[in-house]
Amino acid sequence: MEKLQNINPLVSIIIPTYNRAHLIGETLDSVLVQTYTNWECIVVDDGSTDNSEEIIGKYVKKNGRILYEKRPANKLKGPSSCRNYGVEKSVGEYVIFLDSDDILEPFCLEQRIDFANYNGNFDFWVFKMNILADNKITERLCNIIPPKESEESIFYKKEFLKGNYPFTVTAPLWRARIVKESGFDEGMIRLEDPDFHLRVLQKNYKCITANDLPHDTYYRVDNSKAQQLNSVLNDIIESHISFLNKYYDRENEDTVLYFDRTFRGLVIPNGSIKLYFKAIAVAKKYKILTLKKTVISFIMLVYNRFNLHKIRGTGYTKLNSILRK
Repeated sequence: MEKLQNINPLVSIIIPTYNRAHLIGETLDSVLVQTYTNWECIVVDDGSTDNSEEIIGKYVKKNGRILYEKRPANKLKGPSSCRNYGVEKSVGEYVIFLDSDDILEPFCLEQRIDFANYNGNFDFWVFKMNILADNKITERLCNIIPPKESEESIFYKKEFLKGNYPFTVTAPLWRARIVKESGFDEGMIRLEDPDFHLRVLQKNYKCITANDLPHDTYYRVDNSKAQQLNSVLNDIIESHISFLNKYYDRENEDTVLYFDRTFRGLVIPNGSIKLYFKAIAVAKKYKILTLKKTVISFIMLVYNRFNLHKIRGTGYTKLNSILRK
C-alpha cells in the first residue's frame, strides 16, 4: 500500500444516470458547492428518454469540470457499464461514485481527502452516509459501523457475505488504480456494488472507516423509490440468487444463512417459478437441500401461488419449520 503522494489530488466523481432529470440537478448542485475544488465530475447517461441531456448540458456549460458522456451502444445497459465507462474516461488519482439522486455535503470532498492524507496506508476509505427521506434530512445512518476492536476489512467482508450492505457505493473514497483493476460486473442486474466491494475485499485491500467524522453524503429514500423496488422485485430476487451462486461456501456460516434467508424469505413467497428453479440449481450445485427439503420447498411455493399458506390448518407453518432445520 502506498501513501498519498499529492495532498491536493484530483478526485473523479462518477455519476451514472437514467431518467433522473427531476433529481440530477440537485445532485450536481451539491458537487458545485464543494469546498474542495480539485475535482472532475463525469455523468454517464444510460440512455435516458426524458430531458436529462438538456438539464445536464446546462451544468456542463456552467462549469467545465462537469462532463457529459453517453453509454456506448456496444456496452450493456446498466449502472455497472456506466460506472466502468466513467472510470475509463476519468483522469483523477482518486474516485468517488455518486448515484444521480444522492447528495454531497459541501465539505464532503475536503473531509475525505484530509482523512485520506492522515491515513495514507490504506487502499480505500469509508465514510458515513445518512438518509434523505422524502426530501427531509434525517439522522438515520446508512452504514453498519465496525466495532472498534475489529479488523475492518474482515468485518466488511463478513457483512457482505451475510447479504448485508454495510456501506453503499457512495460511501468510499477509492484509489483510482483499484477501481480500474477491479471494475463492476456489467452482467449483474442489481447488487453490482456489493459484488464490487466484496471482490475488492477478497483481494485483501485494506480500508479504514471515518467513525469519528460526521456523515458527508445523503442516500435518498422516497415513495417513488419504494414503488420502483416493488416493480422490479423479480430482478432483485434474481440478483440475490446470482450473488449467492458466485459466493456461496458450505463452510461459511454467513453464506449458509444468507441462502436460507433468501430462499425462504424471498424466493418461495415472492419469486416466479423460473426463479425458484434458478435457486434450486444453486442449491443442487452446492448440495444445500436434501431431496425431502426440495419437495417441501416446492409444496410451499405452490401454497404461496394459490394463497393456501394463509389458510389455517394447511400445515404451511410445519413445512416451513422443517425446511429451516
